[in-house]
Amino acid sequence: QFSDGSKRPPTNTVDAAIAEVLPGQVREDGAILDIGPVSSNTMEARMKQSVQKSGRTTGHTIGTVRSVNVTIDVGYSDECGGPVTRVARFTDQIRIESGSFSAGGDSGSLIVEHGSVDPVTGLPRAVGLLFAGTSTSTLANPIDDVLSQLGVTMVQAPPPATGSVSGTVVKAADGTPINGALVQADTGQSVNTLPDGTYLLPGVPVGSRVITASKVGHEPQDVTVTVVEDG
Repeated sequence: QFSDGSKRPPTNTVDAAIAEVLPGQVREDGAILDIGPVSSNTMEARMKQSVQKSGRTTGHTIGTVRSVNVTIDVGYSDECGGPVTRVARFTDQIRIESGSFSAGGDSGSLIVEHGSVDPVTGLPRAVGLLFAGTSTSTLANPIDDVLSQLGVTMVQAPPPATGSVSGTVVKAADGTPINGALVQADTGQSVNTLPDGTYLLPGVPVGSRVITASKVGHEPQDVTVTVVEDG
C-alpha cells in the first residue's frame, strides 16, 4: 500500500513475491550458494546479531543487525531504475548495517544467521528477506511475516552429514590432563572432559571446524580440525 498523503499513511510489513519453480531447475534441498542448506526453523532478528546472505550482485556477505522494529518510508518507481513516484511505509522491519552487505539486484536474498546454528537441525536459521537498502544500510522483512503473508513454509532440508571429534585436554605447562574442561565446536556442540582429560564430541557437521577448550583458571585454546562424515 502506498502513501495517500494522509497524516497516518497505510503501513506494510512485507514486500515480496512468490514464483513456481520448474522441476529440476533449482536445488530441491533449499541450499544457498556459499551458505549451503538452511534450517526449516526460523528465528527473530536480535540487536548486534551477525547475519549473512548470498545475493545476485554482491555475492556472499556478512553484516550486523543494528535495529529491529524499524519504521521506514521506501520510494518506488513505475519502471526499473526510474525516478521515485510513490512512497510506501513499512513497520517492524530489520535494519542491517554494512556498507557492502547488499546493492541493487540483491533484493529477494534470504538473510540467515551467521556464526551460530539451529541446535535442532545444526543448520543456520532464516532471519529476514532483503527488499531495500541504501549505501550504508540494508532493510529486510522479518521472515515469519513473509512466510505468513505468502502462505508458505521453509524447505525441510536433509540433516547435515556429521562426524565426531575426540582428543585430550592437558595443561600446557606439564601435560597433565584437565578434568571438566568445556570442549565446544563452533557449530554449538559441546561436552566436558573426563578425569583423564579425554573427550568425545559427536554430531559435529562436516567441514573445517574450530574446537575450543576452556576452563576457569586456564587460558582457552582453539584448534582447527577437519570433520569427515562418520569419521
